[in-house]
Amino acid sequence: LKTMFAGWTPSLLAPLLLVALSITPVSSFLPSSVGCALLQSRHPAACSLSPLTSPGRDVFLAPSARQPAPGARSSGLVMLAKAKAKVKTGRVADNKEARFQYEIIDTYECGMKLVGTEVKSCRAGKINIKDGFARVDKDGSFKLYNCNIASHGETGLYFNHEEMRPRILLAHKKEIKEIEKACQARGHTVVPLKVYFNENGFLKCEVAVCRGKNLANKKDEIKGRDQARDAKRELKSAGY
Repeated sequence: LKTMFAGWTPSLLAPLLLVALSITPVSSFLPSSVGCALLQSRHPAACSLSPLTSPGRDVFLAPSARQPAPGARSSGLVMLAKAKAKVKTGRVADNKEARFQYEIIDTYECGMKLVGTEVKSCRAGKINIKDGFARVDKDGSFKLYNCNIASHGETGLYFNHEEMRPRILLAHKKEIKEIEKACQARGHTVVPLKVYFNENGFLKCEVAVCRGKNLANKKDEIKGRDQARDAKRELKSAGY
């Protein structure tokens, strides 16, 4: 080594060592003391190397070639885990009146085609589906009408959405044909039951094909509900 680098100065050797370390992470052609002394003379930050023990000599790895410690997680996985933890799930709107006014025949889970400000308002719970209904239009699109999604408060009027505009519901073609056929029967309609975010963070709308109840059916339902509540109260008081 003394013969090879007799006329070389540290200022000339430092760039050569940096190039060698970037090509091959393991710089086994120089002892650790010589390499660090030359690098520290010109580039002190480049000598933040991690010594690894190997039989016979010291081996140094470049910072870009260091392996993560066992059990350590990469920053990308940590950010992905944090993003999933922040995803809001659960119900944001519920149509309880529909279950009282209508007899539920069949239910379907649909996606909703929304813009960004509408999704933000839904995450804040500013959506009302109490008076909403759905139908299949002549062009074959399945839309939700009379559903109010409030405008986003932190967005300007120009970039905001229309609160009462029809929203396209996303469903399979087979399901849309089944809904269209069921709605052709007399007294049948499609109403939204609830809007919620699933475990993947997507907004879903549960719609139901239903038939309107008459006054007698509503009274029977109220009577049965009261009887069930009284029976439950008596069982609880008896210690069951």
